[in-house]
Amino acid sequence: MELCIWGDVVISASEMRLITYPYSEDSNQGKQYMNTRCPAWCDRILLSASARDLILKPESEEKSVVYDNIGPNVCMGDHKPVFLSFRVTAGAGKSCQRGEMIFCEAPL
Repeated sequence: MELCIWGDVVISASEMRLITYPYSEDSNQGKQYMNTRCPAWCDRILLSASARDLILKPESEEKSVVYDNIGPNVCMGDHKPVFLSFRVTAGAGKSCQRGEMIFCEAPL
């Protein structure tokens, strides 16, 4: 997916890239890459700039962000799913600067 079409609305967590493709599909080789293609960073977490600012803390603060792949030693096919785990303080962040509603209730 070309992220440039989204402008500054959606960004990739590019500081936290993992090579997640192409893994061998042999069940005995969970960590082995296939020799068919170059390794790639095709499984990513997408964040808004404001969300990224909330979870990526300055170097002086304790890091509580974990970005990794699922099943690093297990064969799962040619891709390894990725996950992002983080803590955010209740009430952290700013209200939406563009005025759009991010969550809304459906009418009854």
